[in-house]
Amino acid sequence: MPFSKEFEATPPPRQAAWASVQTYEGPLTAVLDSDYALIDSRAIPADPTPLVPDPLVFDVDTCVYETGLYRFRFLTGSGVPSPFSSPVRSPKLLTADYAPSLDDVGALARARTKDSGGHEIGTFNENTRPTGAEVLRLIAMATAEVATRVEEPILTGFADAARAVIALRTAMLIEISYFPEDLQANGSAYGRFRGQFDESLISLNTALQPTIPIV
Repeated sequence: MPFSKEFEATPPPRQAAWASVQTYEGPLTAVLDSDYALIDSRAIPADPTPLVPDPLVFDVDTCVYETGLYRFRFLTGSGVPSPFSSPVRSPKLLTADYAPSLDDVGALARARTKDSGGHEIGTFNENTRPTGAEVLRLIAMATAEVATRVEEPILTGFADAARAVIALRTAMLIEISYFPEDLQANGSAYGRFRGQFDESLISLNTALQPTIPIV
């Protein structure tokens, strides 16, 4: 099944605007030109300042690899190509598929899952503070934030690790939003979550970085 991805590529500066862009895809082990295949070619709007070109953002829905290497080549109106760009890795694929559940967050912030009777129930619902609906909003915010801080696509094998990082960030947001009076206390829950989050985010980014061969 082909993948749809968003790319950003900046054309080389030149006197006249480029007319089209080609996208080439290869596996993470790609080194030679022959390792790449043309997967998209499209006309592009004329850049009014081609000597100081603006980045071009576009979607390609014919990507073969969930994560791969991509190169771009721009063409003039008469078909003269630019040199290939340096290879770039796939855009981020972090989506709501990696969002933690209310139970995941409750497992970390169990002390905040007390119902109206003061009982810890291990998750969030309409009787907790925050409620389940409120925590779901925080999960969406944490997922979007972590997506901007993860340097590689999230592959299936790393889904659980990504989910854990997002759950930690959600637990931090619960402390900030609903229990701000506890933030400055020594050994606060926020401080513990922050330390775990920072370490886990670094570990996730390290694990996600494939090695690109040097030629």
